[in-house]
Amino acid sequence: MTFRIHRGRGRVRAAAATATVAAVLIATAGCSRQPPPAPVAPAPDPSATARAAWNDFASAFIESYFKSHPFFAVQSGRHEFDGQMSDWSAAGFQKEVDRLKQLRTQALGLSAQGLEPAQRLEQEYLLSVIDNELFWLDQARAPFKNPAWYINNLDPEVYLSRDYAPLEKRLTGYLGYARAIPQLTAPGTVEERFLLPSFLYLSSSQEFPEGSLVLPWNKKLAEIVGEFARSHGAKVPVRLVSSAKSWLSHAGVDREEAFANLQIFPRFYETAEQLRTWLATHKV
Repeated sequence: MTFRIHRGRGRVRAAAATATVAAVLIATAGCSRQPPPAPVAPAPDPSATARAAWNDFASAFIESYFKSHPFFAVQSGRHEFDGQMSDWSAAGFQKEVDRLKQLRTQALGLSAQGLEPAQRLEQEYLLSVIDNELFWLDQARAPFKNPAWYINNLDPEVYLSRDYAPLEKRLTGYLGYARAIPQLTAPGTVEERFLLPSFLYLSSSQEFPEGSLVLPWNKKLAEIVGEFARSHGAKVPVRLVSSAKSWLSHAGVDREEAFANLQIFPRFYETAEQLRTWLATHKV
């Protein structure tokens, strides 16, 4: 009996030891096991990235162009810009030149590699638009030399004859457009008027008190245009220019002289000081 009892206790001890070893092995295995590695994301497709970047840039360019040229936006059907006008001060034009140059640099920084054919065409066309705008604004300086530059940008036809909305809504846009033309109406008085009459008055140096002809955006006014030019010019018609056409069609003009040559037009367009010099030369 004693032997059997002893052997039974040995078996229990052996089983307990085996269980302990197994538990230790399991715990050790659990501690040493590492989580499976995370799957490696595939490398981004350079072509897809380039296409997405171009689409974002092109959309942003269009929106910025509309904001800078609200009258063009209205003509393009974006009537949330109704009644708004661009900043046509000298500082406003320079700001637009700087904006276009920055956009041109950004457009050239977007590689054409990976773009679809239609996107490459868009990129070339967008660059040509920027180059065209920069030529007329920065090189030719058309707003400062050619009054015709303003004609297409001041035509309210879109509000009057394009039936894009009920008349009441279009009239609201037109009034906002018309009232956005501040101008001199008298010495020292700047008011917003519905129209900018096509008149230029060439004042003499002592005709008005110093500082009475300055505008908020131009402290060195070289000419008088608009409403005051028309009203005051009626009193001194020899100094009033109503249109270059009226001068060229005057009966006293000899069309064989240089006056009829197109080279005369910059004298009208650049500054009133140049016009005054021309008038003095010709004893007008």
